[in-house]
Amino acid sequence: MRPIPPRLEVGFPNRDLSGVMLLEAERDGVQTWLTADGATITIEAGLLTSAKGFGSGLAASDVRQSAALIGAGQSGQVERFHSFLNSNDETELHAYRCEIRPVGDEDVFLQGLAVPTRKWQEDCFGVAEKFTNAYWLRKDTGRIVQSLQWTGDFLGNLFMKVVPE
Repeated sequence: MRPIPPRLEVGFPNRDLSGVMLLEAERDGVQTWLTADGATITIEAGLLTSAKGFGSGLAASDVRQSAALIGAGQSGQVERFHSFLNSNDETELHAYRCEIRPVGDEDVFLQGLAVPTRKWQEDCFGVAEKFTNAYWLRKDTGRIVQSLQWTGDFLGNLFMKVVPE
């Protein structure tokens, strides 16, 4: 009997789409998650770095500064960079200035059990767009167990929640 790989509940609230993704691979701290129809997301330190196969979306991103502040439990300003494929199949680079801060304590329910978390918010502003990401970090481990992260104008935010093994 094959073990069930780790799972992630996902959804695009703006599109009323939801489902479950399976962990396909993990290398050097970067996780690749896969849908049944072949779409993928990549996550590094709990932060979304790409969303491919969902239509127009996030081709790649540099979220190292955000990950460092959130992982250290610190507020502050960071820069992040996103790459998107345009309609001509050309890569467009977008730069953002982001403010990261804690917004309070909340319980996140994982398989019916309340897990104490601290919620962090990241407000980002670029030349053409602005967005907000939210991260819920377990108080006991500091790991992100739930998040709402920007994928671009087409799909908006991606909701992600870990499914405990």
